[in-house]
Amino acid sequence: LKPQVSDDRPTMAGIPFIKISGLLIKSLAKPVAKQIKDTAGDIGILRTTCIWIGQTTNYAVARLAHFTAEGFNHHKFRFVDLKQSEALKNGAEILSETFVLAAAASVAIFEYDRANQKKRVDEQKKRAEQDARDARQDARLTAIEMSLRDNRRALEALADRYETSELAFHGSKAAESSER
Repeated sequence: LKPQVSDDRPTMAGIPFIKISGLLIKSLAKPVAKQIKDTAGDIGILRTTCIWIGQTTNYAVARLAHFTAEGFNHHKFRFVDLKQSEALKNGAEILSETFVLAAAASVAIFEYDRANQKKRVDEQKKRAEQDARDARQDARLTAIEMSLRDNRRALEALADRYETSELAFHGSKAAESSER
């Protein structure tokens, strides 16, 4: 297959290079997320963050379950913290999935922005072409108007000469007939 190039964007065998790059980023995000999940307990700040995320998520889920249960007004809300190991596991899972989601969202936003940028460029080109057509039509219209004005003046001058010559002709005929 022969590489195709259009709109100054690099392509590989007809498939846009940007799309392939986006897929590569999404694919690489998964092993990085797994690594985050696997090392969450080993790194101090990451461990603390994952435990906090796990506990906060557990609290939010318990709160939602309480509010969506029938008769939630009649029962007091009770919350039990997760064990640290369970909170760490849940937090690491959420953090790794958030990383994958952020990578995919970044690629999608980049592709969307790029498509919109291409649309804007195309619209600007169309607008410039239309402006050029309008300018050419305005120039033609101005030339036609000037030609009509010149023709009108020439016609008026011709009419004036005709009237002058007609008057002279009739004046000389009248003088001839009065002499007779």
